[in-house]
Amino acid sequence: MKKLLVGNKKIMGAYIKIIRLPFLLAIVAAQLIVHYQYLRTIIGIEQYDMPNYLLAIMCVTTLFIAAGGFVINDYYDLRIDEINRPLTRIVGNEITKNTAMNMYIAFTAVAICLSVIIGIITKSLGISLVYMSMIGLLWFYSSSYKRILFLGNILFAASTTMSIVSVAILEQHSLLVWWANQLEAHGYYVNQTSLSMADPTVSQMYKVIGILSVLIFVWCFILDLIRNFEEEKGETEMECHTIPIVYGRKTGKIMALSLIFVANMICIYMLLSNFNILHSVSIQYYVLTTFAFSVALSYFVYNCEHRRDCKICKNLVYINILFCVCFGFLYTYLKA
Repeated sequence: MKKLLVGNKKIMGAYIKIIRLPFLLAIVAAQLIVHYQYLRTIIGIEQYDMPNYLLAIMCVTTLFIAAGGFVINDYYDLRIDEINRPLTRIVGNEITKNTAMNMYIAFTAVAICLSVIIGIITKSLGISLVYMSMIGLLWFYSSSYKRILFLGNILFAASTTMSIVSVAILEQHSLLVWWANQLEAHGYYVNQTSLSMADPTVSQMYKVIGILSVLIFVWCFILDLIRNFEEEKGETEMECHTIPIVYGRKTGKIMALSLIFVANMICIYMLLSNFNILHSVSIQYYVLTTFAFSVALSYFVYNCEHRRDCKICKNLVYINILFCVCFGFLYTYLKA
């Protein structure tokens, strides 16, 4: 019995590791922060809120899409992981290839069903297609495109960023439905002209979320570029065409450092363009968080030679992404 319990615990641990449970929770937390701290603040209507059931379905859908993405990535990286991390790889050691593929199929099937349900609830095929495209991007990224110069980095960054953009798309639909119901309740005729009264709010939503999405896209591109450094040995053996392999690690470092600079310029633009609302407190937040950790990240990227250096760099990127998302709490406070 004791051996059975230990065995089951080990299997459960492997399942948790392959789906990167902490990262799944972080993605869902980011979506909730975007909804409650950014979009609700921008909309500023106390009586309005996205229906809780719709918000829950959106988060669960994203969770299954991301979990499937992590599993299929490990499935297709089996040969690379055999070279880079033969003892710590999950697929092939703790979980068989067939089990990994079955997990991916199950997660993807659930995600597709939930995407259809969202489309039915919102009566919008376009919203369903947003989630379907996320599934497709993660599949093509893992199966082949991550090995193609630049394309892999772009697809990874785009698929991650879409988890944020999808919140704004669903929020827009929910707001317009609520607005139409309010017009009908007050005896107004609902048409394109009356609905256009909500356009300034929608435009402001997409302006703020657009800047945040571009910022997260850049950080995710940096993250995948650092992953290319970390996986360089195995990806070279598998004849992948990543930036460090094609142009060399030195050029890859220069590109990473340039993108860190770009990310900080986007932060500064966001702060200065909203300075009349955000005040000097937001500048202090930026200096003490994103700027400080970007300096540290730049140092470690410049001196990055070993896998442990890459892990430090990746953790610093995760922290910077966290700071960008959590700025929403300050955004809500300063706009109150």
